Amino acid sequence: KYRLRGGYYLTQLNHQKALDEFTELTRLYPADFSGLSNLAYVYYQRREMRKALEEGRKALDVYPKYSLARSNCAMFAMYSGDLEMAEKEASAVVEANPKYLKGYDTLALARLAANQPAKAMEIYGRMQAV
Repeated sequence: KYRLRGGYYLTQLNHQKALDEFTELTRLYPADFSGLSNLAYVYYQRREMRKALEEGRKALDVYPKYSLARSNCAMFAMYSGDLEMAEKEASAVVEANPKYLKGYDTLALARLAANQPAKAMEIYGRMQAV
């Protein structure tokens, strides 16, 4: 019920209620991926990037081999200004799952944010080949 209500509140852009639902979900079920990842996403929607990264790291700690968790963590790191972590995590996604396009995209964006357009183009070229 917490997952369903949290998702509903996200669609209604009621971030506080979504935050309440996903917080309770993760309190009751600390390994629930939907709760962990959506809690991070709510913070992202609220533009609280450090909190999004913190919650994203929790999802990654529970599911270290899940490309979506690592890719989200890389994105939250980039948006919070930690470009080194963003590149590290996005590189790990691409290495572990070369067909997962979101990993390339996040890695390229991190390189663009670090003012490395040539490296970003190289990543986009690799992405195109996939």
